[in-house]
Amino acid sequence: MVYSLLPLTEEGLLPAGTDVDRIVDRGDERELNALLASYFRRRGDLRRLAEGVLSEPQFVHDELDRIAPVSAMQALRANQRLAEIALTSRWIFIRDAREEGASWSAVGAALGMTKQAAWSWYREQIERQENLPPEFHPEADRARRVLVDEDPA
Repeated sequence: MVYSLLPLTEEGLLPAGTDVDRIVDRGDERELNALLASYFRRRGDLRRLAEGVLSEPQFVHDELDRIAPVSAMQALRANQRLAEIALTSRWIFIRDAREEGASWSAVGAALGMTKQAAWSWYREQIERQENLPPEFHPEADRARRVLVDEDPA
């Protein structure tokens, strides 16, 4: 199967005619970020048009015609999907940071939480991974090792 990237505008926005609901439901990170950028761009341009503060409103209308319309609900759903994607991979970044020598205090600070909270969150994620069949979590020992290197208590 050949994967084809969805073409974006030069500004990294979704072009007009894009199936926005498909992006919301099945888009990758690049597409979801483009969806959010498109939402904010359109929202800002429409606000400026309504306020009458633009010297060339026709130019902005033409630009809006080139960008896919994105509703607030579509943007909200895309934001939720991006948050899920980010949280799904967070444990990998924690593991790698610990392997590079970062302390649990540093990990917690990077996440805006205590070292104990970071350690507990990571432990819970690893325990979930360990409940999967081995082929879905082949690096369980590696993931577990960074827990025992330093107890955050």
